[in-house]
Amino acid sequence: MKSKKTIAVLMVFSMVSAMMLAVFGCSDPVGRGSGGGISYTGTYAGVGEEDSGLGAWEFTIDAKGNLTGWFQVLTSRQSNCTGTIKSDGSFTASGKTALTQRPFTVDGTIAQDKKVNGTMQVSGLNTVSFSGSKK
Repeated sequence: MKSKKTIAVLMVFSMVSAMMLAVFGCSDPVGRGSGGGISYTGTYAGVGEEDSGLGAWEFTIDAKGNLTGWFQVLTSRQSNCTGTIKSDGSFTASGKTALTQRPFTVDGTIAQDKKVNGTMQVSGLNTVSFSGSKK
């Protein structure tokens, strides 16, 4: 009788362990486990489209999928932003311009080859494109 209880306890423990592995093993905010082992952590940089008012930009993505960086918007001063990246490489961020404190949003994607493409929209102004790559 005691061995049946032991076997039952071991089976329950095994099933709980398998479920935990499935739940925690499949969640990956930075994209290390999906898409062929792609990791988006690192520093990326580039420029805005010509004559758009968007200059250079740079951001870093940490191991938790947090994005921190800056964009030059209508001036050479850096306008800071923060955001997140999803496991498919798409990211969003927001901040305020250094010159006028207008809010801005950033949306983009990092491709498997580490190329970055996205758009920025400053409140009340046109949406402009930017591109770059991993440093």
